[in-house]
Amino acid sequence: MTLLLRQQRNDRRAGYALLRRLGDRAVALLPGVANPDGSHWITNASLTPTAGTLGPDGVRRPGALWFNTAQDSANTIATAVDSPVGFLSDGLGTVEAPGKNATQATGANKPVLRRGVLNTLLSNGVLNSASWNSNNNVTVTNNYATAPDGTTTAARVQVNAANGALIQGLSISANTQFTQMVWVKSNTGSSQTYQFWNGSASIQGTATTDWRPVTPGASSFATGTRFDFGSPTSGADLLVWRPGAFVGVFTPDEIRAQGGIPLTTTVAASSALGNYALEFDGNRVLLAAAPFQPSEDHILIASAINRVSDTASKSVLCIGNAGQGFVEVSFSPSGSIPRAIWKDDAGAQVTIVNDTPVLNAPVVITGRKVGNTRSLRINGITKGTDTTVLGASVANTMSVGARFTINASGSSLFGLFFDGIVIRGTLTDAELLMLERFVAAQTGPVPNSVRF
Repeated sequence: MTLLLRQQRNDRRAGYALLRRLGDRAVALLPGVANPDGSHWITNASLTPTAGTLGPDGVRRPGALWFNTAQDSANTIATAVDSPVGFLSDGLGTVEAPGKNATQATGANKPVLRRGVLNTLLSNGVLNSASWNSNNNVTVTNNYATAPDGTTTAARVQVNAANGALIQGLSISANTQFTQMVWVKSNTGSSQTYQFWNGSASIQGTATTDWRPVTPGASSFATGTRFDFGSPTSGADLLVWRPGAFVGVFTPDEIRAQGGIPLTTTVAASSALGNYALEFDGNRVLLAAAPFQPSEDHILIASAINRVSDTASKSVLCIGNAGQGFVEVSFSPSGSIPRAIWKDDAGAQVTIVNDTPVLNAPVVITGRKVGNTRSLRINGITKGTDTTVLGASVANTMSVGARFTINASGSSLFGLFFDGIVIRGTLTDAELLMLERFVAAQTGPVPNSVRF
């Protein structure tokens, strides 16, 4: 076992031990891993029936909230439309077991449990399968050369006529921006030209004698949305590996940071590496309870990836009410800058922001209140404090993936929620760092994505 993996394991153990000591002062939201009592997703006695909750295995555990149909009638989830139902993970918290994912009548409001960013391309390891267009003037030899990961899984693509290309139709809707990506290398010992079609133009680049992940930038097709990669040159001889098509506009590094370019897939799939998360795309999860009141000392810790930078806020974890008051950790509009916000019922607020944006990469955000001092921490480091005195606010709901207030419209996260911990009261700096490292150890589509 490497030193890095040993440290990650120790961070998990220390975090679990501290959560046990905190008891009902803490709410742990862990979509993809087991909680200290062996349950999943949420553990806290104040948010569950006093008799405990019946899990999929038939065992009733005090302090464990399982998402199933009985929970809605017990009023532990605010509304069925906004909340997933069904068991989210298996007993180990490391395998997405069939039949245990969140399901509900309104599919559009259901966060999906997944790893990494979804590759919509089919058969990305067999480039001449039935999923690919065979009438495009290329010859494919699978498993021809050594790939970037050291395996003999790179394909040789010989272009037999000008503008020959690997082509596969995609399930992505028309006029939707997405990113084509592939690893490419020249197979001749000298540089060659490769080419993407992005829906409106040919985007060319140079394939060298070294492996490189490349994209054409944003692609969008009015009709016939497809992956389209080849060369304008008849006789071009390229090596390619693990093509992908991802909804959204990303750089190669951003795709790789999110676990993109997964293992060989025959179906649309996300990464087979790293930690599970709930993927939000405008939906949210509401819980009909508040772990603390805004006037009390408190801490919010959440880890997430935000994939969209536009004019709307991106709330990750929020404690609030149906009026104006709330406490949240989120990403700012127009920049995707991690931040923490405290707002009272009269509309006065304190906002502390990070010094740099974080887009398409995992981050751990912490909002902390001790007395009248509020602070923001990013990946375990304090980024700002504020001592403004705010007015009264009463919280009655916790929400994940969007804000719960009268101004919640447009505050939805578009990305992944990994872990969250909400604490009533305070912790020492050492204890807080312990929980932040615990969350970091379970964050990111690729192992050890966040380290501090």
